[in-house]
Amino acid sequence: MSKLIFIAVFFLNLLCSLTTYAQTPISIHSDSDETLSLGAQLEYFEDIQGQLAFDEIKQLRSTYWTKSDAETPNFGYTNSAYWLRFRLVSSLAEIQAKIIALHYSLLDQIEFFQVEDGELVSYFLTGDTYPFTQRPLRHRDFLFPVTLEQAEPVDIYFRINTQGSTQVPIKLWDAEKFSWADQDEQFVKTLYYGMMLVMVVYNLFLFISIREKPYLYYVGLVLSVLVLMSGAHGYLYQYLYPLSPTMHQMSMLLAVPSIMFFASIFSSNFLHLNKVAPRLNALLNVFSVLFLCSIAGSFFLPYDISTRTSVFLAMPASLVIMYAGPYAWIKGQTSARYFTIAWFFLLTGIVVSAASKFGVLPRNGFTEHALNWGAALEVILLSFALADRYNRERFAKVKAQKKQIEESEQRKTAEAKLYYQATHHRGNGFPNIVMLQQFLHQLLHSESMGLRHFSLVFIHLSRIHDINKTLGHANADIVLGLFSKRLLDVSIDSDISLMIEEVDNKRHYFAQIEGVIFAYIINTGDKDKTLAHVSKVRHELAEPIEFNGMELDLGLDIGIAEYPNHGSDIDTLIRHARVAIDSADNSNEHIGIYSQDINPYSARRLMLMGELKKAIVENTLALHFQPIIMCASGGMVGAEALLRWSHPSMGFVPPDEFILLAEQTGIMRSLTYWVMDNALAAKAAWPHGSEQQMISVNISAVNLHEKDFESNVINLLEKHRVDPECLLLEITETAVMKDPETARVALQNLAGRGIKLGIDDFGTGHSSLSYIRQLPVYEIKIDRSFVMEMDLVAGDEIIVKTTLNMCRDLGYKVVAEGIENQVVLNKLKEMKCDFSQGYHIAKPMPLDALKVWMIERGHDQLLPEKLRKTDL
Repeated sequence: MSKLIFIAVFFLNLLCSLTTYAQTPISIHSDSDETLSLGAQLEYFEDIQGQLAFDEIKQLRSTYWTKSDAETPNFGYTNSAYWLRFRLVSSLAEIQAKIIALHYSLLDQIEFFQVEDGELVSYFLTGDTYPFTQRPLRHRDFLFPVTLEQAEPVDIYFRINTQGSTQVPIKLWDAEKFSWADQDEQFVKTLYYGMMLVMVVYNLFLFISIREKPYLYYVGLVLSVLVLMSGAHGYLYQYLYPLSPTMHQMSMLLAVPSIMFFASIFSSNFLHLNKVAPRLNALLNVFSVLFLCSIAGSFFLPYDISTRTSVFLAMPASLVIMYAGPYAWIKGQTSARYFTIAWFFLLTGIVVSAASKFGVLPRNGFTEHALNWGAALEVILLSFALADRYNRERFAKVKAQKKQIEESEQRKTAEAKLYYQATHHRGNGFPNIVMLQQFLHQLLHSESMGLRHFSLVFIHLSRIHDINKTLGHANADIVLGLFSKRLLDVSIDSDISLMIEEVDNKRHYFAQIEGVIFAYIINTGDKDKTLAHVSKVRHELAEPIEFNGMELDLGLDIGIAEYPNHGSDIDTLIRHARVAIDSADNSNEHIGIYSQDINPYSARRLMLMGELKKAIVENTLALHFQPIIMCASGGMVGAEALLRWSHPSMGFVPPDEFILLAEQTGIMRSLTYWVMDNALAAKAAWPHGSEQQMISVNISAVNLHEKDFESNVINLLEKHRVDPECLLLEITETAVMKDPETARVALQNLAGRGIKLGIDDFGTGHSSLSYIRQLPVYEIKIDRSFVMEMDLVAGDEIIVKTTLNMCRDLGYKVVAEGIENQVVLNKLKEMKCDFSQGYHIAKPMPLDALKVWMIERGHDQLLPEKLRKTDL
């Protein structure tokens, strides 16, 4: 029907030859004007069906257009599309850059048409249902650039369609002056939003602190108001989700019911309506449920229905809340006075804003900002109300808490005294181990003080105990006091030495962690710098203490443990610094640096000690055998039994590690017997014809001190029916020299039973030939370190050759171990070495593999008679 009417009107216009644009142009006379309101100077046309095209609109007669009388045209909530038009004419010679601004960011669809000389020269489609990037100018309001030339009229058309309130605050701006004015407006609104956010954060912290629900509801209320305001002003859409019109629409739909939901439950809780006015409380609870339903409905109801429902519900709910404030005030709640005034301002802002959106009130500065100011005053006054309530509740508790505060102060004083006593040495006031641990914890965990490298230095006074026994405990304490004073005066490099604490203008770099141990910390990862500094400090501290006419040497040893190389936690660092002190006593400089090699207390060794005992009992150790051959003929003369241990979780454990552990922990006796028992059992199982070949077993110096060692060896030989001359016991020359006399007697007793004896690793110890000549030695084994590279190092060849000649002259058989290639073996043959052993000949192997190896190479034959004699 509307189409037919339009066609009739169109033809009537043609017949009457009337102009289609008869509006008076808007003239631009001066470029000094910042802004020109266009609302009262434009014409509008209501397209009820919203189906007319621009070409059709241009042909409408002037009688169909209505002159606007309002500065801000406001058509209220309507489903119609509205067309606006006006003509701009500049009388200025210069080209004018103008901006047409629609200062309302909640318009769904806006079409902009710029016509010059009857031709469409510019078109834009935008609105808050389109991505923000589609706007002509990226701004929270809708801005359209227009260029005006002298006496050249420009016709502007707008088509506006929105599901919300159709209001069009439209102005013409000079482009440059708009930018300045916009900055001023943003500054004011930034202050407004900042104030709102401050209130949110402040009351959120209060809620976290005192756990009062009204503070949380108030935070929800202010946040909802903030979303509504910033969304209505276009800031959320511009900065948070410019590519999501749906998100923008949902935020505006949710804002009003969220405000009223939080306002309802806040009022109920803050005013204690459940006690003061149960009926009002029940009514507000009903509104709370309705607003929750409105929030849920925002996700599936049409935009206009959801918006209008929220606004209509907000009006009676606001009146109920407004009534609840004075009612609670009358009932004696003084905090309700702030609440009443605050809600009056907010309600006024809501009513004025709603009336403006429905077109009841004109859109002007007051109606535009009524909700902003109302919300701001409400937020401030409600904060006063919360603060007043909190202060009153706190005031009621002051008297009851005053005594508790006094008692608390007394308790703090006592605790501080106890803390000082617990963290300081009673005699000299130095920090003790507790404070040292706290300081180390701060170093390791504080971001401001955390260090990548530092050294914990322990100073041990080893001779204080002697002074204590000689001069008495009291005098020893005096000497310690004198040493403590020396620590305060020692030359400390403050650039690398860390101050543990400062008390009464005294800087403490040292802590007294025990009676005779002091500690300090050096901030350096350079080992040389650490040693230089420690050496300097030790030189000053090691000077004898003068006491009662005596010069007392305190025996100062220093141990150093580095972080993180020697420990990444406090306990480990302290433990390793103590271990380092033990090594310092044996060094010339009396300074020891921790290393794993000097630590007899490592967790691995502790576990291995128990596991080794278990392995011996459960027979989980293994023996491998490495053949020994004659250099001249290549015939096998025997094999050395080598102990192997493969731990279930730690894997292969080197013999050097667990044998040393066995010697240190008293397990060596059991371990040697296990090896000898299994070695002799293996010897008895060798192929027929190899009965006279030797089995070599390594023994320790510990075994030579056993009174029954000789008898136990004989018993094992008899048990396995092995000829004593087929057993060769090897012992290192270093082990022999630990207790030469005991070793000599024990070895002579074994030799008297027919057992062969050998010196292992010859050349690495400090034995003398004159002493070895006193021992009943059958063979001497040259250490592998001289043999392995004999073909490359001339010096090694000379050492081997000299040793061979010397041992041959003394009547000993010589074994060269560590033969890795044929060149070395050929050289040994030329030197007429007796026996050879090494990987080039055969690697250590299990018993079954050894048997196969012996048979395949013909080593299971009887040896010549002369090799069965000891030649002793």
